[in-house]
Amino acid sequence: MSRITSHIISRLSGILMSAAVLAVLCGCERETVYEYAGTVRIQPDYVLESTLGEPIDRAESLMAHVYSPRDNRRSANSYMSADGDEFDVEPGNCHILVHGYGTYNAKVLDPENLSTIRATTVEVPFRARQKVENEPIVYEPEHVYLGVIRDTLLTQRAAGEDVPVIKMKLRSVTHAYRLVVHFAEGNEYISSAAGYITGQKSATYLGDGNDDKVSPVTILTEGGYDKSLNSLVINFNTFGRCANAQHAVAFLTFTDTGGNARNFNFDISNAFDSPEHVITINSDIKIPKPTGGSGGGFNPDVKPWNGDEVDIDI
Repeated sequence: MSRITSHIISRLSGILMSAAVLAVLCGCERETVYEYAGTVRIQPDYVLESTLGEPIDRAESLMAHVYSPRDNRRSANSYMSADGDEFDVEPGNCHILVHGYGTYNAKVLDPENLSTIRATTVEVPFRARQKVENEPIVYEPEHVYLGVIRDTLLTQRAAGEDVPVIKMKLRSVTHAYRLVVHFAEGNEYISSAAGYITGQKSATYLGDGNDDKVSPVTILTEGGYDKSLNSLVINFNTFGRCANAQHAVAFLTFTDTGGNARNFNFDISNAFDSPEHVITINSDIKIPKPTGGSGGGFNPDVKPWNGDEVDIDI
C-alpha cells in the first residue's frame, strides 16, 4: 500500500469516527433533574359573607391537609397564615382540604382521615351539667372556613421551576340565622332578650363524613329590640338543624324597659328551610306597657321553664 493511500484511509477513519460520536450525542436527551418532593402554595380566596348576606371576618390562620384517594388517610398537613403559604407534599394524586384554624367556639377534630374530620361546637362550661330537653348547652359556633379540592395530581417539580399555586375558594360552613319575633302589641317595650335554640347540630363533617351521625345540642344566644323592624331580633350561628332532634324550640326570656322578665317558647322546627335564613314569627301576644320593675333578667336555671308555650305556624 502506498504512503498516499494509507494517509487517505487514516483520514477517512477519523471522519467516520467523529460522525459516529456526533450521531450518538444527537440521539441523547438531557435528563431533567427533579426535586424529591413537590412544593405547592395555597392561595385562599375567601367568601367574606354569611348566609344572611352580612360581612364576616376571614380566618385568623389556616390548616391544610393532604389525603390519599385510596384510603382517605392523611399523608401531610401544615399550618399556614390567613394569606396562605407553601408546604411540601409527595407527588401523586390526592385530595387537599383547607380549613380555618384558631376559633375558640368551634373546634376541628379527628383530621387524620377525610371521613372523620369535622368541626364541632363547644359546651358552655358553667352549664356543662345542665341540659335543655336532654341536650348539652353550647356556644354559638364561630365561622369555620372550608375549601376542598379532590383528585388533583401533584407532579414533581423540576429544579428551578416556579412553585405551583393552588387557588382555594374558602366558604364558611357555619350558618347564620335571624329569628324575628313580632308581637301583636308592645314590641317597643322590649329591652333585651336571651335564650336557647334547641335541636341544632353538635358538629358538621368537613370531608366525607355524614352529618346524620351527629347528636343534637342547644345553642345559647341573645338579642334585643330592633327599632327598624319593630320586633325582637336574635341573630345566631349554627351548623344547622339536627336530623336526630324531634323538634327545634326557641326558649326565650326578654326583659322589658321596666326590668320585668317574661318567658316564651316558640316551635321553629320547620323554619330552617328558609333560603334567606330568616325565621319570622308573628305572635298574637300583646306586651303590656311596663308599670314597674321586678329586676328581672335571663335566668340560666332552665329546669322549670315557666312561661307561655306558643305553637305557631311559620
